[in-house]
Amino acid sequence: MKLADYLSRHGITEKAFGELISASQAAINRYKRGRVPTPEHMRSIIEKTGGAVTPNDFFDVPGQGDEMPPGAEGSQSGDRPAMSD
Repeated sequence: MKLADYLSRHGITEKAFGELISASQAAINRYKRGRVPTPEHMRSIIEKTGGAVTPNDFFDVPGQGDEMPPGAEGSQSGDRPAMSD
């Protein structure tokens, strides 16, 4: 889940969440818009959201239960051309 979605669903302001993880309101705003948090803030985000927001959520990597974008379905090994030496 994206940080912006989490905050919206839980009615948490950027300032209040920033206080929870020892970050500024401006930092939370940047994280909501896609900036990757510092490692320290990332750990705090994961902890304070109970794992609802994960590092993958900052990289547009589908998580468990997320739909894959069209055309991104994983191929089976039989679908790939053989590698040559």
